[in-house]
Amino acid sequence: MNDSLNYIVPLLKFTAIFIAALSGSLGLLVDFKKEGKITKWGRFILITILVSFVTSTIMEGIEMYRSKEAARSEQLKTQNLLKEISRGVYGFSANDISFDVDISVDAKTLFYKSYVSRLKGAFRKYSTNPKAMLPNGVEKLYTVDINGHEVFDGFLCSSNSSLYPNKVTEKEVYDLIGNIALDVKIYKFDEGSKMLASTPALNFRTINAMPSLEWRINWDEIELDVNSIKVDLQDFSWRNNGTIQSLTDLSNARIEFSYSDSNMNNFTENGMEAVKNIDIHSISFNVLNRMFSCMKPCTSSAEYPISSFNIPENALKTHLNIRCK
Repeated sequence: MNDSLNYIVPLLKFTAIFIAALSGSLGLLVDFKKEGKITKWGRFILITILVSFVTSTIMEGIEMYRSKEAARSEQLKTQNLLKEISRGVYGFSANDISFDVDISVDAKTLFYKSYVSRLKGAFRKYSTNPKAMLPNGVEKLYTVDINGHEVFDGFLCSSNSSLYPNKVTEKEVYDLIGNIALDVKIYKFDEGSKMLASTPALNFRTINAMPSLEWRINWDEIELDVNSIKVDLQDFSWRNNGTIQSLTDLSNARIEFSYSDSNMNNFTENGMEAVKNIDIHSISFNVLNRMFSCMKPCTSSAEYPISSFNIPENALKTHLNIRCK
């Protein structure tokens, strides 16, 4: 369209000049009014003046349109330039990504029966003998009763403690809750349609990590807590299509994460059922010095749940307590 305007504008200018000159000349050469009435030449001159006015108005409108288009084009170029500069300044690699995750699992199921029985046995032992020394890596947990007294009601177990799932005798439980990993997918929204892309822009797996386990005698759950889960660098390298390389690329993106099935190849039926009851109830996606934290992510209704949340438009800020959207 701009190419067409390059021809139309000069033509309109010359047309307006010619009409103005013609009407002015005719005004000197002919009588445009006789006995108080407009003559034929008068009407012709009036028409040429109106045509000249319309032509000038159209020309002015085209000039204004071209000016706005030029300004918009320059603004777009500036925005793209600033975006590319920002991408360079806030670029990140797989080494700059980590996750903090809180997970709960349903401890009532048959899958955990033997392990929970072992925890209950330890609880009885240390309840009846409060002065007994706890194993390394185990801390007592307390609640405050209605009288304000602390009451021993559970354990916090680190991965090096004897109350942690045993990787040999409790291998399946260990593989599920003692040595966890996440599958992560990041999708971009299409700028034109505002629809979520069908394929992820970035797709990777984290390395396995050993969470701390929190168990209480009156709970039906076991809580898993692990910080700074890093990315599996080898998996990351071939799952990035290049569209997410900086913080600015994360604007309005959706991050999905699920419990990785890497340790579940030989799970029993009870084990696979236990996977369905894993609840990732809070997660922080950490990139460079930013933390995108969601206390209750969205959860799909699939057989094996997938959790997700949307990263805000201004991804250069630190966002805490992002809500499910």
